[in-house]
Amino acid sequence: MLVVADIEGTVTVTGISEELRFHKEGEIKAHSASCRSLCFDLEGKHLYSCGTDRAITVSDVQGMRPIGAKKGAHSHPINVVKLYDNNTLLTGDDEGYVRAWDVRGGMKEVWGQAEHGDFVSDIMCVEEKKIALVTSGDGTLSSYDMRKGNCAYISDSLQEELLCIAMVKKMQKIICGSSGGSLEMFEFGMIGKPEDRFIGHPDSIDSLCNIDDETLCTGSSDGHIRIVSVHPNKMHGILGSHRGGPVECVRHSSNSERIYSCGHDGFLRVWDLEGEGDEVKEDDDDFDDDDSDSLSEEKGPTLTLTPTLTLILTLTLTLTPIPLPVSLTDPYFQPYLIIP
Repeated sequence: MLVVADIEGTVTVTGISEELRFHKEGEIKAHSASCRSLCFDLEGKHLYSCGTDRAITVSDVQGMRPIGAKKGAHSHPINVVKLYDNNTLLTGDDEGYVRAWDVRGGMKEVWGQAEHGDFVSDIMCVEEKKIALVTSGDGTLSSYDMRKGNCAYISDSLQEELLCIAMVKKMQKIICGSSGGSLEMFEFGMIGKPEDRFIGHPDSIDSLCNIDDETLCTGSSDGHIRIVSVHPNKMHGILGSHRGGPVECVRHSSNSERIYSCGHDGFLRVWDLEGEGDEVKEDDDDFDDDDSDSLSEEKGPTLTLTPTLTLILTLTLTLTPIPLPVSLTDPYFQPYLIIP
């Protein structure tokens, strides 16, 4: 299942088959302004969203309707919403505030912290270790103790914005993409300063996803999608590209060897890690393929999306999502993609 949200706050739900056939299933009017972030509950029945209207909205995916909202959840536009467990949400806003919410019986604030001096760019929940990792535009990585509801550790501020998070090496290494094009590497439990730095991207790294426990896919503002490995650090090459602007998000499918990406060119692009990939087939006229804009020299099918796209989120065909980190690269609307 593919979920698309736009700058008008409308969430479009689209089916996706193993043969990459797309068909529109319905729309949900979730927000009065731009929708910036989405996440599902563990059963895939409810969708949590947030945006510039400062609200957290809960929507019924099957019923295609909003069923509740927390108005004015933050004093500033909300950039990220992330599921910690089926009872707890985390949100982060433009001014660096992080809040935890109990979703049972209404959206009740559990705790709130203001440790960052700039926008919250990404949140990664690590339920096994009872923490949440947060990156910010102030150049810091922080670790929140979910049991105590406080910031346990925060790194020194770097000279560059930290924009996205991934973990490798059996969750012992934290990798952060930066605005300067470096991958900043932290040892889990020792996040005061990066222990290593991988330089090689000419522009900012706006999104990360795991391919395996030592290999990452990166999306950069130069429009390229790259494959890199960590310890040993190696740039394997360019998987594909988006025209006309940054790659805002990359995600690895949980049930295939495909990478999904989206960017400012208005396309959702699908890249096959093992082969050439199949041509995208479209069953709905609302998604028009523009061959003149596709990258014919590169692998992978494409799907044209609405020009007002702000973000994309997908579930596996069985509707049982595995939460993955949400990556945002700007405090204002940007498209991004999640493949559980």
